[in-house]
Amino acid sequence: MHIGVHFYLYGIIILVRFYVFRKIIILIVKGIMKLLLSDEENYTVKSLAEELNKNPSTVYGLLDSGKIKAEKVGKTMYFISKDAVKDYLSKEGYEFA
Repeated sequence: MHIGVHFYLYGIIILVRFYVFRKIIILIVKGIMKLLLSDEENYTVKSLAEELNKNPSTVYGLLDSGKIKAEKVGKTMYFISKDAVKDYLSKEGYEFA
């Protein structure tokens, strides 16, 4: 085989390994974040949507507009505190006991 073909195949192998390694790291980080966010003091987008009887895309809209304050982790994962949700709901006219 020509030496250029060897370098080309070696480059492809490196790219595939990097892609697989990157995907594994992303899955691990997402799993760790879900564990950290699953306590009783915080919401995920899905759990907040269920709590408010809203679609998750509605919750993403509230987060993106800044109506609900949250810490963004990665591209789509949010750290939403219960206090931030209470602040939003009180501004919307809901009262708490």
